[in-house]
Amino acid sequence: MKNYTLLTAMLLLLSCSKKENVTSRRIPERMSVATMAPVSGKSAMRERYSSYYKHLVSLEDANRMIKSYLNGIGYPQNQSAIRYWTLDADALRSFICEGNGAEMSKIKLMLAHTMEYTNAGNEGKSSMDKGDALTLIIVGVDEENNYIYSPEGDVLDFCQPCPTQCLETGDAANDLLTQRTDTKNL
Repeated sequence: MKNYTLLTAMLLLLSCSKKENVTSRRIPERMSVATMAPVSGKSAMRERYSSYYKHLVSLEDANRMIKSYLNGIGYPQNQSAIRYWTLDADALRSFICEGNGAEMSKIKLMLAHTMEYTNAGNEGKSSMDKGDALTLIIVGVDEENNYIYSPEGDVLDFCQPCPTQCLETGDAANDLLTQRTDTKNL
């Protein structure tokens, strides 16, 4: 168990340092390495980091939620509605960890039309069945619920929408989540 705690601490330290140009490698105070003590079992981990674990759902519940959405959009008959977005993890890591990211307590995901869709004369028009017309704008939020932008004053828009840019390999290519037995589970 000590190895697990040490590994967790190392992952927390390295999570913001994947890119070499990261300027801030601060671990949020609420998950400081200094406060980590050995814990035993999954329930003890959930108790210690309840602010994180309270937002987790089981694969069964998540799949039920996903199926409900997919049925609601008429999938698989409707192939044009958005099924999911993938995000570049390095871009998200950099956005959170660099500059003003250390002050973020939340991330706000905002549905938006892509610039291509908007510039094509579709500003203000419904795009619910046009998966390539939607994107997510990602912006940080601080403890006082104020926006936090990149040091340049920007927000993140680097989403790849499916059905136009779907994952094609690996278990993440599935529309539903699959149970894993390897070390990639938490």
